Amino acid sequence: MKAKRPGRNQKGQEGKKPDREPERGAFRTCLISRTVHPRAHLLRFGVDSLGWLAEDLAGSRPGRGVYIQPTRCHVAGLVQRRGLLRRLGSQLLLPEAGELQDRLSLALKRRMLDGIGLARRSRSLLLDVWEMERLVTEGVRPFLIVAEDAERSLCEDVATMTARHGVDNPTELFDQKQLGAACGCAAVAVLAILPGGALRRVRADATRWRTFYQS
Repeated sequence: MKAKRPGRNQKGQEGKKPDREPERGAFRTCLISRTVHPRAHLLRFGVDSLGWLAEDLAGSRPGRGVYIQPTRCHVAGLVQRRGLLRRLGSQLLLPEAGELQDRLSLALKRRMLDGIGLARRSRSLLLDVWEMERLVTEGVRPFLIVAEDAERSLCEDVATMTARHGVDNPTELFDQKQLGAACGCAAVAVLAILPGGALRRVRADATRWRTFYQS
């Protein structure tokens, strides 16, 4: 007589699936390179209501989606290889590569600045350099952004502070007016986003932004 195969409802059953790893689901495979990356560092594409391939930077568009690395080369490869997009439907409409790249450029910039604005509204934004140093001395690890046109002496002071306290180097993004607009000020040379949801979003968006613009 054959041994009965463990059923789904049997307690202590051998056939029970192992608990899911906490990190599972946080990674995705790039459709072009087939390499695995944190999902937050990739670009997701889905289908909009008119049937066009559409970027989904928030990763919240319903339906099927595909992920690629955030480079211009990967974006071009996505629209030039329709066969890879079968899972999105045979009637999928594809924009020109240049059009999609230009649209992504604006969308990534807008999302980055929106994230800084979100940090301001959630009171996770700090603009006082002395207060930043006090917090990092206490062990707080903020995400620092320095304007690309900030004075070199300020950049050196911030770099010294981060090196002294083991904080990640500041990221250079935008100019002082653009950062100021996101922060509700005339101009901002350096800002810190405190640990929390806003920090995770802005840090991930900054990674995608830099990768896209350096590609």
